Amino acid sequence: MDKVTSKEYDEKTFLEELDELPYPWYERIWDDIIEIFNFKKYKRIIKYFYQRIVRGWDDSETWDLDDTFFKWIYPRLKRFKELNNGYPNRYEKFEEWDKELEKRIEQLKRIIEIDEYNFPYHEYLTKEDIDMINKYHGCDKIIDQNIYNSYAYNSCKRDFLEWFKNNINDLWW
Repeated sequence: MDKVTSKEYDEKTFLEELDELPYPWYERIWDDIIEIFNFKKYKRIIKYFYQRIVRGWDDSETWDLDDTFFKWIYPRLKRFKELNNGYPNRYEKFEEWDKELEKRIEQLKRIIEIDEYNFPYHEYLTKEDIDMINKYHGCDKIIDQNIYNSYAYNSCKRDFLEWFKNNINDLWW
């Protein structure tokens, strides 16, 4: 059987073709080697592991304290709802308080699980947020949905924190 070859392929070597790729193969290999021997990364992993054993949390949790707080309070608020057998005086029935807790737990779940740029803006975007978008971004209609999502995400976080501030004394059973 005859071997089919082209003149163009005969003139180039395999390595020359690899060098023409946008990101050369040898740089990819070098990056992998650097990643394997990235001792700072391993030092940080060991340091954080030690901190979690000694004090129960590590320094990485101080980077974004509001997100750390939301992740911390979420399972506790869920358990509080399960154990709760009373309600504040301003509610007429236990079911109203229970619905409010369920709403806030769902709100926390969204804050934790959905990132800022995929957040459902139609539910939490306030009139003040729309006014701020118009003022700082100069648009009356949706040009960049990420802006709307981001404002709604932050509005949802503020709403939960405001509720938490007003109800912290009622969260006992």
